[in-house]
Amino acid sequence: ARQVWAEMNGVIRSLARAAVTKCEGEQLDEILAHLCAFPVALKQHLRGERNPTEIEVVFESFDAKRRWDSDGWYNTIDAILGANNMPVTLLTSLSLSLASPPGLAPALSERTEDRIEDGVNRLASAVASCEAIKCTPIPLSYSRHTSRFFT
Repeated sequence: ARQVWAEMNGVIRSLARAAVTKCEGEQLDEILAHLCAFPVALKQHLRGERNPTEIEVVFESFDAKRRWDSDGWYNTIDAILGANNMPVTLLTSLSLSLASPPGLAPALSERTEDRIEDGVNRLASAVASCEAIKCTPIPLSYSRHTSRFFT
């Protein structure tokens, strides 16, 4: 579990570095907000918690609470908190924030966008690994040994 978490932190730092050097303005704020909120969303998902305040604080610090899509403005925080799997929804929202609005020239080069998407895919793999660890039962012999050790 520690290795997965450490790799995830490395990917987030790498993505943040790429965003800071290649993006600007609202797009940069939105990407950084998603990256900062990801570990919080994953922690809550794995613990079975829902604490909107933790997620809201991150997005509000970057002023990235709303996003425009083809249907108009929507609240990013509500979309993430309303999802069954917050970290995966957050990653999908992050991928959408990389896209340029219709009619405008792409803000990122194709190479940069591919690099960031590769990082998003690695974060999605980390979610799957953490979920697998969480869902793996502790062998009976281990739990008996632990029970005897602590009593």
